[in-house]
Amino acid sequence: MIWNFDRYKHRIAITDDTGKKYSYYQLEKIGKSIVAKIPSRSLVLCLCKNSPGSVIGYLNFLNHGIVPILVDSKISGENVLKLIHQWKPMFLWVPEGSAIPFDYSVVFCTNGYQLVQTNKKNTWPLNPSLALLLNTSGTMGTSKLVKLSYQNIKSNIIQIVDSIPVKSDDVSISTLPMYYSFGLSIIHTHIYKGASLVITEESPVRPAFWKLVKENNVTTLSGVPFHYHMFMKLDFRSKNLDSVRTFTQAGGALSHNMHKQFARKAFENNKDFVVMYGQTEATARMSVLPGKYARDKVGSIGLPVPGAKIELKDDSGNKVDEPFQRGELIYYGENVFMGYANDGANLTTGDENNGILKTGDLGYMDDDGYLYITGRKSRFAKIHGIRVSFDEVENLLSSRFTNSEFGCTGHDNKLKVSYTGKQNDELIRNFLLEETQLHKSSILVQKLKVLPRNEAGKIMYHHLNKTNAES
Repeated sequence: MIWNFDRYKHRIAITDDTGKKYSYYQLEKIGKSIVAKIPSRSLVLCLCKNSPGSVIGYLNFLNHGIVPILVDSKISGENVLKLIHQWKPMFLWVPEGSAIPFDYSVVFCTNGYQLVQTNKKNTWPLNPSLALLLNTSGTMGTSKLVKLSYQNIKSNIIQIVDSIPVKSDDVSISTLPMYYSFGLSIIHTHIYKGASLVITEESPVRPAFWKLVKENNVTTLSGVPFHYHMFMKLDFRSKNLDSVRTFTQAGGALSHNMHKQFARKAFENNKDFVVMYGQTEATARMSVLPGKYARDKVGSIGLPVPGAKIELKDDSGNKVDEPFQRGELIYYGENVFMGYANDGANLTTGDENNGILKTGDLGYMDDDGYLYITGRKSRFAKIHGIRVSFDEVENLLSSRFTNSEFGCTGHDNKLKVSYTGKQNDELIRNFLLEETQLHKSSILVQKLKVLPRNEAGKIMYHHLNKTNAES
């Protein structure tokens, strides 16, 4: 059991956007009604929304030895069927009204969610340590899942609350999807400490969101770089922000200028600005830059969370000890995932990583040991909190537009797609919006006569960042 609901049974755990409140006692009572229908160690595919029903189901699955797979409720019906075929979950936890195959049966409904029994059985004996399965790429729809253990989740909760003291009177509001590890960790830590969550699908771009912040005396706002472009425009003297004490940021790097400006603005208004670094493979977070250093260590991801260690290693695997010398960040901690799952057989195996994670991120440390990220070792980028594989996007586009060639590049918060053929920019952009759930402003598309290639026929990606349309 990860969460002790009884300890805080009279406190408010969740408030929805209509003002309806759920105590910790109700979380447990509703949850027991759900899990009573599910055999222990069953696999449940959860189509997640930021709603009380989704969160209550999830929390109780983990507390009762039921293993959830978390995905976005907006994924297509075709992709849902693919996931069911691949992982064979015995149950689905989905929004009421979701289309389900005719031979599946709804066995329980509560708070806008329904428990659906599939025609699958518990085909694989799940490893006893396995607690949770997450997609590494947010909404990219990849079939590879990250396996997290109960120990991974518990240890990272404690690491986070020891780094960023979460108090029982704290109130956070959902700005991030719960199937995304950063958003999920906010739920984990606040429920662990008996704090309160405002669960909503409203976005910070809408006035209704800020009304909820004010009405519920929200103390903590969290976001990825995309959110901070909005947060920078906030009037910190507004009554909507009177209760806010802390801003937390992760999910990719802010520009140095944005970090510097926001840190100054937070300081001048007596608010904490905390920068963090993490990956799904480390359950959520690996390092923290406390608010008191936000102005002095601009661009830093801080120090490792308590009980963990980060080393830098060069291409030969040698440890880099000198300040300002670049190397790959290697993370050591109890929150390092068990391994990847590509099929059901992988769900039976135990820990393959022994607490060591090669992050694929390159960086350095300063004279004080504070860490800075300089780039990715491989062809990935975090785009507003979603880790995107350029190769995966290319394959996705090539399978849809078979008469065109594609080369994808980018950097934090921008995906650049170069292509040849008879397609047009809008068609390609709209396809990616539908398939990836990336924001329109994150996708740059350009048409070229030919893709630059070397003598071996390989695309020269560094040239794509310099090319202009139709060149």
